[in-house]
Amino acid sequence: MDVDLVIVLAGEPLLHVSILHLHRLVVLSGVNQLLLPLPPSLRLKELADVLYGAADALGIDLPAVSVEVHRSNMSKLDADGRVLRRADGKVLKGPGYQPPVLDNLVKWPPTGS
Repeated sequence: MDVDLVIVLAGEPLLHVSILHLHRLVVLSGVNQLLLPLPPSLRLKELADVLYGAADALGIDLPAVSVEVHRSNMSKLDADGRVLRRADGKVLKGPGYQPPVLDNLVKWPPTGS
């Protein structure tokens, strides 16, 4: 169940965000504060280390997940290889869309735990 947080200002909703997204923002904000003093190129490397380390600790084969998600995203193209978009720019799923298959890429509990 996804819980929502609504911030109200002067009786009007100002911000509506899921608790999951808020949690992600807080975690990334904390990591960002630690990395802020570093040069941008080193910041990106350290952020990648955090992401890959967390994925590994959770039993997620992140490179394989990236490949599978990319394969799925490419299946959104139409028969001519073009991206289908709504009027607001959102990418639509094409007729050959196939969702990513990630079940075999996440092993829980992770090996060695």
